[in-house]
Amino acid sequence: MKWKNSIAASTCILMSACGGGSGSDEQPKSVGTAKTNATPVAQIMPKTSNLNLGSATTFNASQSYDSDGDALKYNWELIRKNDQVSIPLDKNDSEEIVITLQDEGEYILRLKVSDGKLFSPLAELPLKIVSTADLTPRAGTNFTVKKGQVINLNGADSRTLDGLITAYSWSITEKPAGSTATIFSNQRVKTNFVADAIGQYTAELTIENSSNQVAKDTVVITSDDLAKNSSPVAILTSEKTLILPNEILQIDTSKSYDPDRYEQLSYSWSVLSSPANSDATLSSQTGASTSFSASVNGSYKIALRLTDSQGDYSDATYQVEVGTSNQVPIAKLGSDTSITLETPISLVCDSCFDPEGSDLSFTWKLLGKPANSNREIESPTTVNATLTPDVIGEYIIAVTVSDGQLQTASNTQVLDARVNKKPIAKILTSDEAYLGNKILLDGSKSYDPEGATLSYEWKIIEQPSNDEIYTEADGKAHFTSSSTGKYVVSLRTNDGVQFSDPKTIAISVKDDLAPVIALKGEDNRTIALGDSVTIDATQSYDPEGTALTYSWSLQKPVNSSISIVDSSAQIVEFTPDIGGIYIAELMIKDAANNTASKKVTVEVTQQSNTLIGTVKGRIVDTTLNGVENVTFNINGKKYSTDKQGVFNVEVNIDEGSLITVTTEDERLAESKYVTAAISQQDFIIDMGNSFVPVKQDVDTYLWTCAEYTGSKNVNLRFNMIDTFPEATKFIPTFDQTFSHIVDTNKIIALPSTATFELMVDEGLEITAPGSRVTIYYAPVLGAMNIITICNQ
Repeated sequence: MKWKNSIAASTCILMSACGGGSGSDEQPKSVGTAKTNATPVAQIMPKTSNLNLGSATTFNASQSYDSDGDALKYNWELIRKNDQVSIPLDKNDSEEIVITLQDEGEYILRLKVSDGKLFSPLAELPLKIVSTADLTPRAGTNFTVKKGQVINLNGADSRTLDGLITAYSWSITEKPAGSTATIFSNQRVKTNFVADAIGQYTAELTIENSSNQVAKDTVVITSDDLAKNSSPVAILTSEKTLILPNEILQIDTSKSYDPDRYEQLSYSWSVLSSPANSDATLSSQTGASTSFSASVNGSYKIALRLTDSQGDYSDATYQVEVGTSNQVPIAKLGSDTSITLETPISLVCDSCFDPEGSDLSFTWKLLGKPANSNREIESPTTVNATLTPDVIGEYIIAVTVSDGQLQTASNTQVLDARVNKKPIAKILTSDEAYLGNKILLDGSKSYDPEGATLSYEWKIIEQPSNDEIYTEADGKAHFTSSSTGKYVVSLRTNDGVQFSDPKTIAISVKDDLAPVIALKGEDNRTIALGDSVTIDATQSYDPEGTALTYSWSLQKPVNSSISIVDSSAQIVEFTPDIGGIYIAELMIKDAANNTASKKVTVEVTQQSNTLIGTVKGRIVDTTLNGVENVTFNINGKKYSTDKQGVFNVEVNIDEGSLITVTTEDERLAESKYVTAAISQQDFIIDMGNSFVPVKQDVDTYLWTCAEYTGSKNVNLRFNMIDTFPEATKFIPTFDQTFSHIVDTNKIIALPSTATFELMVDEGLEITAPGSRVTIYYAPVLGAMNIITICNQ
């Protein structure tokens, strides 16, 4: 384990400076002059982004200038990118600074200059601090799970300065007493194991590079008792840290989690700090995500408190700079994927674009590959580079993009070249059960990418008694609970070559099940002042059929005087009397005194003002080329892209409304993008390069086996379940059924590149290619799909 001091101040070992100036963000008061004062310009030199760990690097503002010839004052700021922590500077008001950092990672160096009257737009330089060691393993940061959960391990952020990483190996060096945990796929970049006991696990990652150097790192995982409540973990992410005035920035919490898994989480957003006279707005104060905008330049800190149903919480912050200086390009690769030996794969950046629309240069890099592979990336400086795997194993890639001034490195992506693809395990069951009842476990939705027949390995890895699990046909199993408490069940599937990753589920067995709250209509909502709120819980029930009692409470703004008239009713109604946040909480109780509770948040806006703003972006295909003249709707109004796929539309909406963008073009899969609620005048929604699958004609052959005795006309259903690249803005859907005459071919228009779940009529089965098929984008050569069916 590489221990690192978690106090932000300790990150900066040495920061020295010379000169003088002011560090205030407040704009100096203008002094009357005979002519208009020009805004100064800030420039950071040198444009060096990659720094060595522990080495001193000098930056200066010598090329900053004021066209009026006024003397300049300086204001430097250093931000750690991953958690938005501001790194304290001993002096931040000098023309020159020297920075020495002792923690690896990504940082952002910012500079403003002032002529005594006006501040310049913000200058920003991304920094990447890398170890000077030849080989740096990164097993990840310590974290907490619950007993019975799958522990995911990830070594993809490991780096080498000499050649490539050629081998990864994981092992468990410490585990709790009684644990039999094992890492089965221990030679993978990413792998997992099941926490089968309470206590601490230490997982060790060993990597080796092409120079035969070896290095190790560890990560500690704490496995808590299921009965103990664990605090949630709040993690905030967004595409940018610098936005234009009035630009809408979506802030996401999807990487946040609660080790207890089934906890109901509540969200509380706020703006912790902002410039004087700012008008910062958050679209939601209680939603799972929010959007931020402001018209005043400066630094803003957005905070989230994430609270579970037991009252435990964690806090996270995200720092945003509003200004007009050049923004860093965006580079995001898609999910890890499987590839085929000796088949060229086009390397595609899911979301690579420049916020200002500048052309980007690309540099693709192979970070790791199997030891005996001789392949390199072909055309590594093009938008779509190519890699042809020659050896079974994992290939780790990344891309760096530049707009000519600033550059940024993407996340890593693992391309797994295997002759056989790993099957996927899935469990369907309830997470609550009643004592003495048979608990049914359904693994039949598990599948193998090649369509191989699966075998199933069921285990009860934790229980309060010694109950046995019994397997049934078709991937199903059951057990009968003899005690109350927590049962943790795991499933692994095997395709005859390898096991799937384990899937686990925790089932709570009670003497009497808790009642279930079911509300009619939407839960959380936003309404205008004067509208009434009705919450209907009449569909709530007790699994044992006993009568329920209802108890409502209402949290409201300080100056509100309303109340719930009948707090024991099944349906409550109230009319907010002032704007703000109202939280209605329902608690129901059954005859055995089991309880359940649920909160409904109502955000009340004072009035519905009309907002005017811009929605812009570019619709692209699999190769990231623009799709011309695409017809699409914004809140029901029709528009189209230009010849490059670009759109830039002025939109009018009511304050607090959402913006919904949908494609309505027969050439594309139906796709939708929905924003958070918007409350900022002159808002900007920048969708960047937005991938939408393009339909292409696929020559589809439907063959039958020799023993086939079915109908001549068969229905083929294609349900799109994945795309390449990954759709990150527009969410595409496609689920259509086509009638096909057997032992013939037919042209079918299918979105691509995309993976489909393939289904046929009842009583038939697909023997090739299996239950899933991927249609690749091939506008020149054309695409072909061969399907073979037989009787079940």
